[in-house]
Amino acid sequence: MGHHHDNQNHDHQGHGNHSHGHHKLNPIYGLIIGFILYIVSFWIKDTLVQNTILTLAILISGHHVIYEGLVETLLHSIHHKRFIPNIHLLMVLGAIGAIIINAFDEAALLILIFAFSHILEDYADSKSHKELSNLIKLKPKMARLVKEGSTEIIDAESLKLDDIVLVLDGDQIPSDGVVVFGHSSVNESSITGESMPKDKSIGDTVYGSTINHNGQIQVRITKDPKDSIYNKITELVTSAQKDISKKAKLIKKFEPIYVTIILLLAPVFFLVMRFLFDLNLMDSFYRTMIFIIGSSPCALAVTDIPATLSGMSNLAKKGVLIKGGSYLSNLADVDIVALDKTGTITTGQPVVTDVYYDASLTLKEKNELTQILVSMESYSTHPIAKSIVAHFKVDSIRSLTIQNEVGSGLSTIIDETPYIIGNESLFSIMPEAFKVLKEQYLNESKTVFFFGNPIVKMMIALEDSIKEDSKDAISYFKQKNIKTVMLTGDTYSVSKKVGEMVGIDEIKSQLSPIDKNDLIKAYQKESKTVLMTGDGINDSVALMSADIGVSMGRGTDIAMDVSDIILLKDDLSKLSYAHKVSLKLRRIVWQNILFSMGVVLLLLVLNLFELNNIGFTVFIHEGSTLVVILNALRLLKTIK
Repeated sequence: MGHHHDNQNHDHQGHGNHSHGHHKLNPIYGLIIGFILYIVSFWIKDTLVQNTILTLAILISGHHVIYEGLVETLLHSIHHKRFIPNIHLLMVLGAIGAIIINAFDEAALLILIFAFSHILEDYADSKSHKELSNLIKLKPKMARLVKEGSTEIIDAESLKLDDIVLVLDGDQIPSDGVVVFGHSSVNESSITGESMPKDKSIGDTVYGSTINHNGQIQVRITKDPKDSIYNKITELVTSAQKDISKKAKLIKKFEPIYVTIILLLAPVFFLVMRFLFDLNLMDSFYRTMIFIIGSSPCALAVTDIPATLSGMSNLAKKGVLIKGGSYLSNLADVDIVALDKTGTITTGQPVVTDVYYDASLTLKEKNELTQILVSMESYSTHPIAKSIVAHFKVDSIRSLTIQNEVGSGLSTIIDETPYIIGNESLFSIMPEAFKVLKEQYLNESKTVFFFGNPIVKMMIALEDSIKEDSKDAISYFKQKNIKTVMLTGDTYSVSKKVGEMVGIDEIKSQLSPIDKNDLIKAYQKESKTVLMTGDGINDSVALMSADIGVSMGRGTDIAMDVSDIILLKDDLSKLSYAHKVSLKLRRIVWQNILFSMGVVLLLLVLNLFELNNIGFTVFIHEGSTLVVILNALRLLKTIK
């Protein structure tokens, strides 16, 4: 991960994790050697030798801190043609001050503690980064390309559209595609965070980087490996780490200003100690050094970024991708959640709810009719046909010749008898009982299909099914006093029914994509923060306009490109979970800010009353920085 340390790479090339590549000595070894020298110095009676050993301890253990404090401040200031100090400068000046007044041991202690906490910070920081970069390690390396009956192993990157690849048990699927042969179950946790394997058979979509579990399948590649969902995810994760929240940006900007203020206040503080508190020159100078060290805003500098990264990796593991820290932090401010209906609140897959047979049929006739119906529908790829086939269990399927009829109907001829399935316009005769029931089903906003030979003998009603998780998510937002609105192109009667089932606050139906966009703009005019979630091309305009756009993972590429948050599994409860993480992030960041400012104030007060020395100040000061980072890492844990 760590080649970027902000944009400040003009002064040194090729670093490790914390721009320490220019120092040949590993900071941990430096710290150990410095600590040993510090201990040894206590046994030395000769002051000159002792001070020399302590100076060596300072230089060896603190070389990277001194470099960042002095050299980087100098380089940045020259580069920007104005004084831009960094936090480390205060620490280095504190150590130099201690040396001036002959307190070599305290200067060495200061640098040792500071260097130690620096190493711990790097460790904690890399922990939050590591979770995210673990995703990137799953990149598919190879593929088994099927050519004229034989297979050859090629680099996954070189796959082309419509290539057929063989995926053996335990293989990684090399890119997004469709199963064309075989069936298996696939572990999609790298994409959706879902650990249960998904069954895959002919016609099902599979994703690059997921793992095939049992059985061989052949997959026709539908996406260039570099456009695969997995690659999109890793690009997002990498760019997300660069986008930091407004608070973090503010703290970054504020840092050099704060350091400059402390440096300007230091002489004032010296005069106050000398003349108001009546201390001698040496003591006033010593107290001023403690003031400079104690006021350094180290803890403040890490209040936001480790917490935000931890929150983002927590969500990435759950299959929620956030394109940047700012979106995670803004999620806590949402006033209105606008939801598309089909594919977001509902599954977008119709389900058979009612089946009605002509009353005069015997059981045997009913079974025979059902078998013919399923056989006919098994030749169609229409979602409704799939739902009908899934609903009825039949022993065998007949081989038939199927004609398509106008308006999504099908017909076939068996023993010179025509069989038709479709809407009522395809039938000349419909018994009264069917007409009555049809009205009832239509009032319940269901879709109705008829089947007969050619007199109607059977009627099927279907409706789009509600996702289990939609209800939970919507009731969560209600508890938090966030208004939920359904935006849909569907008719009012259908939308109203769905809305009542999930308990949504407001329903806006029969909307065009432009209407959805206008509604979101109208809410924003009332100075509301709007989150929009959808899954299709028709939602992309609204997703862009919303303060936060959320797309469902099965959604289209364009919806994923324009949205700020992606739910890799089509599950709205993941959105309410992300909101919980965002609220917790906000709490943690405020705890950190108040705590770090509190520590600076406490050290200032103790200093005024001469109750602390350099060692104690550094210890408390660096301790507070670690407390802040450890507090941030709490966001890596799953929230109940």
